[in-house]
Amino acid sequence: MAMAVTERNSPVAGHHERTTVAHTRASRRGPRQDSLSSSCVGAALGVVLLLVATALLWANEGIAVRTARSLDEARAAVWEGALADAPSGALVHVVGKLDGERTLSDEDYGLRTRSLSLRRVAEVYQWKETKETHTKPIGGGRGHRPLEQEVTTYKYDSLWARHAIDSQGFHDPNFINPRWEGAIEAASSGTGLPFSASAWKQPSVQLAGLQLSAELQAMADVTQPISPQRLPEWGSGAILSGGHVYSSRDCSVRPRVGCVRLHWVHAPLQVVSVLAAAQRGRLVPWPNSQGDQYEIAKLSFGEHSAAAILSEAHAANNSATWIKRGAGLLLMWLGWSLLMGPASYIASWLPILGRLVGYVLAVVALCSAVVQSLTVIAIAWVVHRPLLGTLLLASAVAIACGGIRFAIHGFAKQKK
Repeated sequence: MAMAVTERNSPVAGHHERTTVAHTRASRRGPRQDSLSSSCVGAALGVVLLLVATALLWANEGIAVRTARSLDEARAAVWEGALADAPSGALVHVVGKLDGERTLSDEDYGLRTRSLSLRRVAEVYQWKETKETHTKPIGGGRGHRPLEQEVTTYKYDSLWARHAIDSQGFHDPNFINPRWEGAIEAASSGTGLPFSASAWKQPSVQLAGLQLSAELQAMADVTQPISPQRLPEWGSGAILSGGHVYSSRDCSVRPRVGCVRLHWVHAPLQVVSVLAAAQRGRLVPWPNSQGDQYEIAKLSFGEHSAAAILSEAHAANNSATWIKRGAGLLLMWLGWSLLMGPASYIASWLPILGRLVGYVLAVVALCSAVVQSLTVIAIAWVVHRPLLGTLLLASAVAIACGGIRFAIHGFAKQKK
């Protein structure tokens, strides 16, 4: 195996690029490169993909229908009276500003805020390796298929990272990241200020006198930046710049690997609209006939009606359903394409008809994927929604008939 290595330094500070070109073999690409055995292995993988896609589509339709039903139940069950008069366990709509029982503070940096949560985030300047591999033709002489050259590129960028990047596995041993704990300790001892990450959280959060459940608190915990106004007097060498605290002035201007900086984020106590069950002084998920996984606990920032919250939930459910349907269809198409692999391989030996047969098989694979997807969705809907499921089944039958007619027409042309 022949290898060639080229290196260049980027004009961007802290960027290094290393390119390794490896001639792995004198590889010639042609229409019959793949063997029949590899096509058969691909066909077996295609069967697995078809089973996975079928399970995904079936489960997706059930989840979509049960989610929609739970939202419809909620629309009819929202308590319309005064909050104080709501019976225990009733689905209530509450609008107001969140409240916490204490002020959160990072005493080391004099930062205080009335928020749901406060986090001090530590970042260390480190190397990151990116590997890219591709092949390209390099010529092969008259009458020969082109030789291929495998090219592997390693790029090294320096950046601020919130976690340790292990450099021991780097291709180029010249790029070394410091130990995360060591960098934090060096920054802390050099400035007299703690440079480790930390977090503070309200023990309980209330809305209109009702305590939010853990699920609703997690929905409200959406963070935004916050910064101390000044550094403590005992901080030596640390620099406050652009909302970050750097371990030195050089690190704020021209960072080098091993530099450390901090920034803060918090989740302010905002005005929210909540749809949940009021039970024993708490707002908790509202159970319904669809089961535990479909309990209603919705939180939106700002003032929104119950109808608007449920309409937004319906739209999100529809979007998620269509995304999963698309993923299932793609898996189906890939599975059928792999399943057609052996036939396509055999057809590739036919000098004139191979391309036409391959085209017909590709169309058949697409039609089969659409038919199977529609059939699975339709059967699932027949179980949950009989009318729409019947219409989908009729569509699947129509597409199947059209695909069969196309295939017969294509093979008839081939015989002529």
